[in-house]
Amino acid sequence: MGCSTCKQNNSTVGSNSISNSLPNDITANNFFFRFIAFFSVMIALPFVLLVLLGQIFIAFFFPKSYENVSKRFSDAYKNIIEKNINKRREKEYLKRQEEFKEKGDYSEDSKLLDIEVYEENNEIKK
Repeated sequence: MGCSTCKQNNSTVGSNSISNSLPNDITANNFFFRFIAFFSVMIALPFVLLVLLGQIFIAFFFPKSYENVSKRFSDAYKNIIEKNINKRREKEYLKRQEEFKEKGDYSEDSKLLDIEVYEENNEIKK
């Protein structure tokens, strides 16, 4: 079905179109990325192994204190997060304080106290 030109175009759309759309020097661009990734993994791998060996050492030779050590690390991590949250809140509070510094407040001389509030409103709504 369809015209002969559509059939010709569909036959060339296969895998050749993907290889034609890629630049010729893609292997040169990938080489540097692969080089950097390989060496970053090679540098990080010894550190990961040291941490794992340390955990195994503590688990075998100090089993009673293993829970305390892991609890200290998790508590330290939680404390770091809490400190960052408190810093952010303090920064936001100071920002708001500066923003509303020149605005009115509820002191005795303020015009905001002139607002009348009727607490005993006995109107019956129908």
